[in-house]
Amino acid sequence: MTGDVRALLEQLRAASQYERTDVLWMFGRNDPATREALLAVRRHGPGRLRAGALQALARVAGEPGLDPADVALVERLVRVRLHQDGPSLLSGCWLRWWSVRSDDQAAVMASIGLHDPRPVTVQLANAVLETIEHCREGQPLVYVSPASDGWTTITGPWCDVFYELPDHPGRPAEARATVERLSAEFGEAHAFYNGERDGGSTWLVARGGATVRTFDLNDAEGCTGEPLAFEQEWMDANGLPGRPEDHFDDIDLPDPFYDFFPAPIVAAEISDIPRWSVPVDHRLGLPVIATLPGFSGAAPFPPTTYTI
Repeated sequence: MTGDVRALLEQLRAASQYERTDVLWMFGRNDPATREALLAVRRHGPGRLRAGALQALARVAGEPGLDPADVALVERLVRVRLHQDGPSLLSGCWLRWWSVRSDDQAAVMASIGLHDPRPVTVQLANAVLETIEHCREGQPLVYVSPASDGWTTITGPWCDVFYELPDHPGRPAEARATVERLSAEFGEAHAFYNGERDGGSTWLVARGGATVRTFDLNDAEGCTGEPLAFEQEWMDANGLPGRPEDHFDDIDLPDPFYDFFPAPIVAAEISDIPRWSVPVDHRLGLPVIATLPGFSGAAPFPPTTYTI
C-alpha cells in the first residue's frame, strides 16, 4: 500500500493544475490503510511528497484525518492568504443564502446560534460549500460573509426555506421562521435559492417579523404578497400591468423579463449576494465557515479536494 500511495503522490507532484483533481480521486476515500501510508509520508518524507500527502489526506479523510500539527499548519496558511485574495463572489450549482440587514457579523451569528467561526479563503469556502451541496452528508456548516453595504449573508443548504432536503428534514418551516425572527430583530431579512443546474430561482423578503413577499420564477402559485417597489418600477417601465407572476404564461414577454427576476439579480438589487470578501478598507468582519447550532464544538471540514 505504501508503494502504491507513493506512486500516486509522484503522479500528483507532476500533474498540472487541471490534472490534480483526477489524481486525487484515485486515492479513494475512508481507507484506513491509505490514510496511514499518507500520514507516514507526512511524518517521515520523502520531503518532495509531503505537500501532496497533505492534500491527499484532506481528500481521503477530511480534516478528521489530519494530524493536529497539519491542521494548525493549514490554519496558518489560511491566515496568510486570507488578506491576499481579492473581493469575490461565491459560486456553485446550487446556492441557498440569507441576507440580514446588519453590518454586525458577530451579532447576526449570535442571533442564529452559529458558533466556532473559522476564517477561510475564497477557494476553501467554495470547496466546503460545493462538497456539502453535492455529497449531501448533512455537514453542520455554513459560510458567513463579512458585512457588505449594511448586509451580512449566510450560505449553505441549511438556509433553504423553500425545499425540504433529505439531510435537513422539516427544515423549510423552521428556516422561514428564523428568517422572520431575524427580520424582527434587524429590521429586514431575505432568503434566496438559485439553482444553476435545475433552473430554480426563488426568493423571500421578510420585514418586521413577517414575510411580505415570496417569488418563484417557475411557479406562479409560489408567489405571495404584493410586488415590491423595485418590481413595480420594472413592470411600469416595461408597460406590463398587474404582478410579474401574472405574465409567466405570456409568449410575448419583453426579452429582459427572465433576466431581471432571478434570485442573484434580485439579491443584488435589494440586499446582497454571497460574497467572499469586500475591499479591505470597507471590511467588517472576516469570511468564515461557522458551525450550526446544536453541534458541539467546531464541526470539521469534510473530505474533498481542497485548494487554500
